[in-house]
Amino acid sequence: PILTHRHLGAQYPVTCVGHADLVDDGNGNWYMVVLACRPNQGYTLLGRETFLAKVTWEDGWPVVNAGVGHLEEVVTLPYEGQPSDDVPQCKTYTFDTPSLPLELLTLRNHRDHELELHAEEHIVRLFHRCDSLKDCGEPAYLALRQQHWNCEFETSFIPHFCKESDCAGIA
Repeated sequence: PILTHRHLGAQYPVTCVGHADLVDDGNGNWYMVVLACRPNQGYTLLGRETFLAKVTWEDGWPVVNAGVGHLEEVVTLPYEGQPSDDVPQCKTYTFDTPSLPLELLTLRNHRDHELELHAEEHIVRLFHRCDSLKDCGEPAYLALRQQHWNCEFETSFIPHFCKESDCAGIA
């Protein structure tokens, strides 16, 4: 491999490096977009994140972060524009549209009849399934990927149980 962190050990801050694409920015600069994890207390809460590495060419072969030997925490890019602060810091889901927002995820083989959107009440209703999250089945599940190390969320949650063995919660 032309890029690995295997030699740095499992305790290194960036692990599971791989699955990369080479990118030419059109100005003669080459980069590698690569997936990797940043474990926190043994867990990779954000999954495999996208990292960027500089690439140079030697004898027709790509060299990633020449002289460094690993992914760097900060990569400086040539950029002539102005940075934007237009990134929303807070997102509210009102469920007032006929379909779920694309960034909300369901688990496995979600079927439309297993949830209802009630636009006038601003709620989404999930219908009970016998499967739990630890089963290989198809539990009633709606998710939003965690995108930042620090985040807060708030929701109203009203479970309706049919029998004692039913369970519901936020995962």
